[in-house]
Amino acid sequence: MTLKEIYNAIPKRVEQSPKEKWVKELAEVCCVAPSTVKCWLSGHRHPDELRKRLIAQHLGRPIEELFNQVGSY
Repeated sequence: MTLKEIYNAIPKRVEQSPKEKWVKELAEVCCVAPSTVKCWLSGHRHPDELRKRLIAQHLGRPIEELFNQVGSY
């Protein structure tokens, strides 16, 4: 087997996990980087009111449910 054949036998990329897809989807909805969404989830940063509304609308959940406590998201 040639070097190129060995290289070509390696899978190109493993598909993203469902959580990674979800983070990327929210990032696209809010026009931010996925790292920003991860900061929101960890509680290090918080989305502004407009982005909270976008997230709530996208997920079909009330803002109060999604962002009811500091550090809960």
